[in-house]
Amino acid sequence: MRGTGNMALPAAVLVACVLVHIALSPLLIFGAGPLPALGAAARPGLVIPFAAGSAGLIWYLRSRHALVRLDFRAATPRRELFADISRSACRALINTAITNLSVVVLTGVAGQLGRDAAIGYAMGARLEYILQPIAFGFGTAIVTMVGTNWAPASIAAHVRSR
Repeated sequence: MRGTGNMALPAAVLVACVLVHIALSPLLIFGAGPLPALGAAARPGLVIPFAAGSAGLIWYLRSRHALVRLDFRAATPRRELFADISRSACRALINTAITNLSVVVLTGVAGQLGRDAAIGYAMGARLEYILQPIAFGFGTAIVTMVGTNWAPASIAAHVRSR
């Protein structure tokens, strides 16, 4: 959807999912009325809103309102495409695992250097984790802008070359 220029709908769905998550989680953690207190087992507070948001976006992509329609009937699983996607996904998985494991190892090293060193490193690591979504947000916006403008620029270059 973002690639077609529709930034508002995915953003609105994401904001709605987060707001429902914020409202639902305390009810499930602490209990309310007939809902028992689940404590740390209140994972449905995260799963329910994001599953509903995903279902809503899939419904939209299958509707006649979407610029690009999602049609599962025409899709047939192809082994070579699955393998290609899996290779990229494995690289991303390794990158994420190395990042998190390095934080764990370096936290242990900092802990050996004393309390202040461990606290300082932990604060820096948390700050880095906070900044990552901001960087990804800018990256997502840039990809969308490039995707939206790529086709018109390519068409204009093709027309000029004739």
